[in-house]
Amino acid sequence: MRNSTAKSSLARLLAAENIQVEYGNFPTASFNVEHRILRIPIIKDLGKDALDMFIGHEVGHALWTPEWENLPCKHSYANVVEDIRIERMIQQKYPGLVYSFNRGYEELLDRDFFKIKENNIDVNTLNLADRINVHAKVGKHIKVNFTDEEMSLVDQCFNAQTFEEVLEASKALQAWCEGKSEEKEKSKEKVDIPENEDDVGDTEDNPGNMGYNDSEGNEDITDDGEEASGGNNSEDEEAEDIHEKAGEGTDSDDNAKETDSAESTGDGASEKGEGSTEPEPIISENLAKSFEEVIDQDDTVYIKMPKLKDIEKCIYGYKEVFSKNDKAYANNNTSFANRLELKRNEYLLFKKQSDKSAAIMRKEFELRKAAFRNSRATVARKGTLNADKLHRYKMSDDIFSSVTRLADAKNHGVMIMIDYSGSMSSTLPALLKQLHTLVTFCRLINIPYEIYGFTSMWGSGEKKMRLNVGYTTVRTEDVKFFELASNRMSAAEHKRALAEMWLKSIVFSSGSMFDSLGGTPLENATFMSYRLIERMKAQYNIDNMNVIFMTDGEGSGLSTTKSCSWLSKYVCEIDGKFITIDRAKIYNTNVALKILDANIIGIYLLAGRTNPKKNLRYDYGFHKNDVINKKMKFYRKNGFVSSKREYHNEFIYMAPASEYNVKEVIMNDIAEDASKSAIKKVFGDFTSSLKKNRIFAEYLGRIIAIN
Repeated sequence: MRNSTAKSSLARLLAAENIQVEYGNFPTASFNVEHRILRIPIIKDLGKDALDMFIGHEVGHALWTPEWENLPCKHSYANVVEDIRIERMIQQKYPGLVYSFNRGYEELLDRDFFKIKENNIDVNTLNLADRINVHAKVGKHIKVNFTDEEMSLVDQCFNAQTFEEVLEASKALQAWCEGKSEEKEKSKEKVDIPENEDDVGDTEDNPGNMGYNDSEGNEDITDDGEEASGGNNSEDEEAEDIHEKAGEGTDSDDNAKETDSAESTGDGASEKGEGSTEPEPIISENLAKSFEEVIDQDDTVYIKMPKLKDIEKCIYGYKEVFSKNDKAYANNNTSFANRLELKRNEYLLFKKQSDKSAAIMRKEFELRKAAFRNSRATVARKGTLNADKLHRYKMSDDIFSSVTRLADAKNHGVMIMIDYSGSMSSTLPALLKQLHTLVTFCRLINIPYEIYGFTSMWGSGEKKMRLNVGYTTVRTEDVKFFELASNRMSAAEHKRALAEMWLKSIVFSSGSMFDSLGGTPLENATFMSYRLIERMKAQYNIDNMNVIFMTDGEGSGLSTTKSCSWLSKYVCEIDGKFITIDRAKIYNTNVALKILDANIIGIYLLAGRTNPKKNLRYDYGFHKNDVINKKMKFYRKNGFVSSKREYHNEFIYMAPASEYNVKEVIMNDIAEDASKSAIKKVFGDFTSSLKKNRIFAEYLGRIIAIN
């Protein structure tokens, strides 16, 4: 927009603060009350006065509208009354805007933004909320009638001075409109009652029928309306600036933090766009639809982050996971304890090696943590002599007492997201053994941790949550999280979680729904994990948040509640910030990771005989042969190799888990007549896996400590 800079300055001057102004193909003008961001859609051929009206309206919200939450009435009714209040106040504060509001709304009326002409609406047949809305915006150009009975409520809406008074008037307005709607429905039901035999022949003169017709109130309302209209016009002349012609219908989003200038998201809002028997206001909805039609469209789709309370509906906590697993065991005539007892010796042998690896990680973590503190230590010298250094006064000036202050260590936290897609079927059992080591490590160093598996839906009978909000967001019903381990677990629950991980690495399927592998909603899970990460950081005051994604490839693409072209760009709003994502690249999960405020560690699990050479060429470029050859040499020796990926602090290609995990050497597995070479190979594989496990444990402990 050519004059966007000038209009941005105007908005800041009106608001008397340095608010942020955004121009784009937003569905409506809006103001984010919490983050102080004004958004103005680019509308085709919008006049100067209409644009000034937009800005004045939203600045009014910036100055006087608090955050909207837990309203005692529907948003759509509160919008009508609050718009009247803030537009009256902004015009009183800046009288020069009166002209802009009058001309701006006149332009919207001429272009039929209210869809009055299109739907052939008689405004005086609209419900009271809509008539008040029309009168407030374009009352100078359209005559709106009110009955004497309605005038007290009209005055209450137009005279509201505080937000509390707005809510009181909105409640009364909603009650009135819903009450009138119920009366009309009852009248309609009476008219539609079929006459029985006793009533035949009595229909034309039946006084009951006259009563039914009277209940419509058409004639009385018309007469009263004309009479009331005259009184109302005289009041308009006395208080023209108050009753006239300001603002569009403004709405708040589901986060209750933002007001929208033309869009109504009130519960159960009418979708008919034409008037009058619906209790919901429709004028604001018509205005919103008109704006959508004339907004300068491009291929950008604006999406918002779902609220935490909605994402939590997609999560199975560890207690629920244990409960459903126990039911699955019972269906197979066994129990978790019985299954573990059958494999106890094997588990204890594995646990011994896993604990050693966790201890190595702990040692590396503590070393790096201590190094961080010492590297940032400061020495403060006092003004007193150190008697132990006086004998060196001829050789050194350092004879004064000093105090060394170590830097405060950071609070660490770990969240691990594990891909439970069908392609992970050959990798997951062995991966769960590695997870055993990671959870033990987190428990040893006493840091907060949360471990989740994620996949798509298991079945229609399980949790399925579709967000029903008035904005575009990711499809939460496509993702299910289930918690495998957490620092919130008791000691007994922790032991159970570790043992169950190992049991499922031996026999993965137990009949539990959590053993059923689905799709890979990696991008949607990444978006939704933002709220989980921020919750964890706030709950434990975490300075250094590490998020580990363990998967065997890319996801299935970001899906949202609004369908769009593959050439579209997503603009994601997260807590007042905008992040642009090119949908053409969305299959590259790296793009989705840019929204996360954490240290991202990606672990790419290779399957079968796959090696990472092809992937390394993609990461570094096909001409970087020297770098790739060095990386491959390290990979062959250690079973993993680091690489570079955008938006990752660390990215690791990991050998097939069956080669990497510590292998249990059981003498019974060695045949009595085995040759020396066969025995040597068994023990060689064992020591090799131990070495690889130790090196990887050291590496992972180090990067968690220093990132």
